[in-house]
Amino acid sequence: MMLFSLFLGFIGYLSTSSWAFFGAVFQQFLAKYDRAFPIVMGLLLIYSAIVIFVDL
Repeated sequence: MMLFSLFLGFIGYLSTSSWAFFGAVFQQFLAKYDRAFPIVMGLLLIYSAIVIFVDL
C-alpha cells in the first residue's frame, strides 16, 4: 500500500510539473497570437456544435 501511495504521489508530481511547463510555453505562444487564437477556437467550437446537432 505504501508503494502504491508513493507511485500516485510521483504521478501527481509529474502531472503538475508538466502542466506548469506546458502552460508557460503556451502562454508565450498565445501572447504572440492574441487576436487569431480566440477566433480559431470560436470557429472550432461552432463547428463542434454543428457536428453534434447534425449527427443527432
